Amino acid sequence: MARAVELTVGSGDNLVKEGQTVLIKANLAFQAPPESFAVVDPRTVEAVVSYFKESSRAREVWIGDNPSLGRHVGRARPAFETAGMEEAARRGGVDRVIYFDETETVEVDIPNGKLVRRQRVFKPFLEADVVINLPKMKVHLAGTVTLGLKNWNGIVPNDNHTVANPDLSYL
Repeated sequence: MARAVELTVGSGDNLVKEGQTVLIKANLAFQAPPESFAVVDPRTVEAVVSYFKESSRAREVWIGDNPSLGRHVGRARPAFETAGMEEAARRGGVDRVIYFDETETVEVDIPNGKLVRRQRVFKPFLEADVVINLPKMKVHLAGTVTLGLKNWNGIVPNDNHTVANPDLSYL
């Protein structure tokens, strides 16, 4: 993990300043075991948590997610357990495991938003100083592959209602 960080950004200090809180946004699409290859491998979770606990000056390291299909096939708490992610994060020394679907939400403005101008997001996402996006690269019927962008679905509640711009003439 240290070598990967070194090759991409130089060091953990280039990402995390002394005393900051780091949130690792894992990828738990739904309640699935690690051998399903649908979620981030627990060994990767353990390595990332361990790296930021041992090689950065972070005050705390958190891990959190809300399965994007949680309302239909499993909430965050059982998804973390089934994926082996919670146990792996604890082995890595995580300070806090956050089940986003058990936390408050905050409505935020989206500056220059065209279609969506306001959005509810889970509060821990806004409380962290640094957010590390930890997606699982996989194939997807609607988008060929899923990468980092799709992983952000987990910061938005599954029952969310957006405040959209009713003027769609720019489309």
